[in-house]
Amino acid sequence: MGIAASEAAIDRGSVWLKVSLGLFLALIAWPWIRITVSDWHLEAEPENALRWWPLSGAAAMAHLDSVARTGSSGDRAQTETVVRAVLSHAPLHGKLYAAMASAKAQQGHLDDALELYRIASSRAPRDKPTRIWLVENLAARGEHAEALGHVDQLIRQAPRQSHYWTRYLDAYAGSPQGRPALVELLGASAPPWRESFLRRLLSTAAAADYFDAVVAPLRNAVHPLTAAERDAWVSRLIREARMAEAYFLWVEGLQDAEKAVSANVHDGGFELPPDNGGFGWHWKDVKGAFIGAEFTPGATGDRALSVEFAHRRVPFNHVWQDLMLPPARYRLSGRARLERLDTNEGLRWEILCAGKRTLAQTQPFRGDQEWKRFEVDFEVPPDGCPDVRLRLSLNARVPAESWIGGRAWFDDLSVVRVGLVVELEAG
Repeated sequence: MGIAASEAAIDRGSVWLKVSLGLFLALIAWPWIRITVSDWHLEAEPENALRWWPLSGAAAMAHLDSVARTGSSGDRAQTETVVRAVLSHAPLHGKLYAAMASAKAQQGHLDDALELYRIASSRAPRDKPTRIWLVENLAARGEHAEALGHVDQLIRQAPRQSHYWTRYLDAYAGSPQGRPALVELLGASAPPWRESFLRRLLSTAAAADYFDAVVAPLRNAVHPLTAAERDAWVSRLIREARMAEAYFLWVEGLQDAEKAVSANVHDGGFELPPDNGGFGWHWKDVKGAFIGAEFTPGATGDRALSVEFAHRRVPFNHVWQDLMLPPARYRLSGRARLERLDTNEGLRWEILCAGKRTLAQTQPFRGDQEWKRFEVDFEVPPDGCPDVRLRLSLNARVPAESWIGGRAWFDDLSVVRVGLVVELEAG
């Protein structure tokens, strides 16, 4: 009898243990069941999704969006209550703030929407629609510095889409009211996209009226113009024939070693690498010609210009320098050495006005020759020349005349004034 009672007690305990375990597992599983059912209803019935899981951020966003499209003010109030309940448990849910801000904006409560979007941008910093809304609405309110801060983040976060975001920068560059904030951003923090933006601005014809106002203040900014940015500005000024401004700006950016070899012809001894910008040497690659500055016996200093041709047709005019010369008479001089330079027409140094009119040409260089001095006089006319260019070229009139082989060396190029033009003397 005692044994039977004990076995009955054990059976009752076992049943109770199983029931307790089942209740425990059901208690654990119930939230997961609710979440699963909530997700099931999310797209089609966001209200039911919320009923099954009131703390679902995704369900709250879907419900808020649905109410914003179709619901009444009472529905909106109820939904905002739900959203705030979700946010009390998930305060970093930035996109939920953005969804609530969108609803406020649709109701016409723009001040409330602005504050909510600001919170959303800090808690969901990569949410592009939030930042776009802030850029456009802050700009409309005249809060340009904050708007540009969001533009900066859009470009940094999506550099491959920078062509889309920089439309905002273009608008600010062209706006007298917003431009100071853009200049402040460019100069105070030098964002990584600054150089590409300035290069594009300086290459845009439509920016002619205001590119100076954007770029000029950066000369003395906390982060001043880089050499590449300055060169882009100088090139734009040269294209507009604003030669005096371009020359002053270019000289301002020279390093001490560059200033030491600067004259009417900058670095006429070819001691420094080519600038490929401003009023320095430009060397442009061309098939069949190899351009460089190298040591050679008889050179003044460490280097001389070397141009070697590969015995083929080469339409060569690929070494040049823009000069800043007021009206006067000048003499171009230099030294040349030739190594079996085989060409019918010969290489020449020429002085061009505005890239078209020839003011002077040296004698043609061809054949073999030890170092020998050359010179030619020319005149910049009284009415001036917007762009005087010194250029080494092959004077070929037809393709057959462009065949050339061998090597030419040049050193000690200079342009010196030898007199005033007649009209100025007479005056």
